Amino acid sequence: MRRREEGLGVTQAIIRRAGADEIEVALPAGSSAAVQEGVAETGQLYFYAWEPNVIGASGRPAPGEGSVTGDESVEGPGGHDVGLTEYRAVLRAGKRPPILRKTDTTWHPGCTPRQVGGCSYGSWYLLDAAHERVLQGSAHTERDLYAEGYKPPVGATARAVRVNPGTVLVQARAIEAEQTGRIINASPNSWYVLNDNPALGGADLTNPVQGKDEFTGRPNITFGFTPYGRTAFERVTKEIAHRGQEAQLPGVTKEEAEQHLAVVLDGQLLAVPSIDFTKYPEGIDAATGSEISGGFTIASARGLAGALESGPLPIGLELEFRGSHG
Repeated sequence: MRRREEGLGVTQAIIRRAGADEIEVALPAGSSAAVQEGVAETGQLYFYAWEPNVIGASGRPAPGEGSVTGDESVEGPGGHDVGLTEYRAVLRAGKRPPILRKTDTTWHPGCTPRQVGGCSYGSWYLLDAAHERVLQGSAHTERDLYAEGYKPPVGATARAVRVNPGTVLVQARAIEAEQTGRIINASPNSWYVLNDNPALGGADLTNPVQGKDEFTGRPNITFGFTPYGRTAFERVTKEIAHRGQEAQLPGVTKEEAEQHLAVVLDGQLLAVPSIDFTKYPEGIDAATGSEISGGFTIASARGLAGALESGPLPIGLELEFRGSHG
C-alpha cells in the first residue's frame, strides 16, 4: 500500500486497519479523482514471456534490436531490450493499433473507441511535447486527464495520446544498492512497451515462499498453483525453454541464449528471471509447485513473495480526507 501511495505522489496519507477485513486510507484534502482511484484499485500481478512481448521501434517484438540513442535509454533486463523514458515509451506505444485479446488488462469486452459510459478501451496519457515529459496518465478516458480542473503548466505543449488496448507500458524495476539490496530509486524513468498478453496472474499462484536456490544460494521464490495456473505455467515455461534452445547457435553462450519471464506488479517490473533450458528443456513441471530464480535480489524476491501471499487488497477499502495530520 505504501509503495502504491508513493508512486501516486502521495506523501501524507495515513493508513490504518478498520476491522478484520478493511483498511482505511486518509488522503490529504483535495486529492484528485485519479489519486483516489489509484489508491483504491486492487493490486495486479502478471507474468509475461519477455522476449516475444517486448516491443521495439518497429512496433513489433524486437528484444535484440539494440539501444536507443540519447540520454533516454538505459540497459534493459537480461541485457536484451533497452528502457525508454516514459515520454518516448508512450509515443512508441501510441503508434500501435488495437489488439483485442481475452487476456487484455486495458479493455472491457464490448467497449469501443468512443468509450460510451467511460468503459476501458486502452489508456490515455497527457504529454508535454515541448519538454518531452508525461504530465498525466495513465487514465481510463481522455476526460480523466483533466480531472479536478487540471491544467497543463505554463509553457507546456499538451497533447493527449491514447495507447490502444493490446499494448501496455511497464516501468523498469526499482534500482537497488548492490551490497545491501536497499532500494535507492523506487521509480526510475525507464519504461518498456509490451504486448498486453500475460501468461498468468497472481490469482493463479498459491503458497509463495521466498528462499534460496539449493545449488547457487541465490534468492528464489517457491509457490504452488491453482489448476489453471499449473497448466499455464507449464505451457509458458516450455515455450520459453524452447526459444532458449533455438537461440543457442554456434558462438552464443548459454547465458546469452536464455529467455526470460517478466514478473510485473502494479505496472512495474519486479523481476525478469531466466528459464534454464538445460535444466528444464521441456519447461517446468508444476505438479508439486515450482520456483523461479535468477534476476532476483533478496529484496525483490521477498517483495514478490509478500505480494503473492497478501493477494488483493482487503475486501473493504475506505477513503477519507483530511486537511492535515492529526
